[in-house]
Amino acid sequence: MYEKLFALLIACTGCPIEKIEYKFDKNYMFCSDYGDVVREKISKHYWEYVEGDAFSHGYYTEDGKLFIGVYCE
Repeated sequence: MYEKLFALLIACTGCPIEKIEYKFDKNYMFCSDYGDVVREKISKHYWEYVEGDAFSHGYYTEDGKLFIGVYCE
């Protein structure tokens, strides 16, 4: 069973990936399920599309960092 979940954020192209550590909620069996909960809690999905940039939409934190994923240990 997992002990920790790490949310991965990035602020800009070339910036280091930031990891935010959370204690894994034992009410969830899978990392991806709890990852969805954390993602929804810390970020908001934006649908804006920038012409020529297929990856311009995504989940962003209030301070503008792109949520890129999670992993669990």
